[in-house]
Amino acid sequence: MNINYRLYLCAFCMLLSLCCFHARDCLASDPPAEYVIWDYMPSASVVEAKLAATAHIDLYNAPRGNTIVSSISTGEIVQRTSCAVYTHPQKHPVHILKTRQLYQRNSRSRTPDGPTLELGDYVYLLMHIGEGVYIGWYNDEEVWGLGAYGIKSFWNRYSQEPWGEYVGEQTSENLSIEVWYRLRKSDGTTGWAMVAKNGDFSYEHLKRVQK
Repeated sequence: MNINYRLYLCAFCMLLSLCCFHARDCLASDPPAEYVIWDYMPSASVVEAKLAATAHIDLYNAPRGNTIVSSISTGEIVQRTSCAVYTHPQKHPVHILKTRQLYQRNSRSRTPDGPTLELGDYVYLLMHIGEGVYIGWYNDEEVWGLGAYGIKSFWNRYSQEPWGEYVGEQTSENLSIEVWYRLRKSDGTTGWAMVAKNGDFSYEHLKRVQK
């Protein structure tokens, strides 16, 4: 009886140690297959802007909507009032090689004030916001200030002392984003138009109108 008790106790301690060793893996959740960033433009362009159509554009009732509510003719001037960027974090993981602290969204701090990326974990790229900087996904939240120059196997001109290594699918700097603009016509009619698919902005038949 005493021997059995010791065997059970030993097995319990081994199981407890195993669970504690893998606590991070057990608690960490996978990133979403798709995540939408609202009203923040790729390459950090301003959302509110006057645009001219360079081709006929159909306007839909919603991003990825099926109902055409209006259209824009070539040369027509419209106002961009909102945007939706569909990102795919599961496709773009980066293995963290060095611990580093990032920034909170829209932070004005001169020093990192956001989450800390832990050695051995994975952070997931969401969207390029210009000058080699990305928004990412880490521990169920957005993280800002991911410098592509420090990512091996992703950026052509990465640092000799990288903080991470890209282990996702082959892609461009735009990643696999899909982008929709909400556009307002001069008569007040609004609708949504897709301008990028799988990181390809050749669908964007709009150009900025200088004030």
